[in-house]
Amino acid sequence: MTANDEILALIDKGVDDILTAFDVDTPPVPVELMLQRPREGLWQEIDLSEMSATFLNLRDRYAPRMSAVRLLARSVIRSEWGQARGLAQLGEENPDNVNLLARAIIIPRQLLDVMGDDITLDKTTVSLHFEVPEADAELRLADLGIQ
Repeated sequence: MTANDEILALIDKGVDDILTAFDVDTPPVPVELMLQRPREGLWQEIDLSEMSATFLNLRDRYAPRMSAVRLLARSVIRSEWGQARGLAQLGEENPDNVNLLARAIIIPRQLLDVMGDDITLDKTTVSLHFEVPEADAELRLADLGIQ
C-alpha cells in the first residue's frame, strides 16, 4: 500500500463515519447542514451567514458548495473528533490533503460505488448528482483512479 493509498483509506474511513452520523445515503451531501448543525461531539458549529463573500468562489453555480466543504474539511481536521480518527495529520503533512478530504466528503467513494452500478461515471454526471463543479468532479474521479 502506497502513502497515497493510506491517506485515501484514512479519508474514506472518516468520510464513512461522517455519512453515518448524518444518515447520508444519496447525493448531494448536505455540507451546509453539516457545518451549521453538526451532531453532538463532532466539530464546532459554523454560521454560514457570517462567511465573507470574498471567501466564496463564484466561478461556477456549485462553487459555493466547494468553498463550504473546504471549510468543513478544515473544521473536521481541527476538531477532537477528527484528531481521534487520525485526520489531523492530513493538514500537517500536505495542505493539498485538505482539498482531497473536501472532495471525498462532498463526493464520497461509497456513494460513487453505488452510482457506478447503474450509470457511467464521468465528470458531468458526478457534477450534476453531487452538485459540484465539473472540475472538482474530475479531480475526485482522478483521486480514485476512475478517470
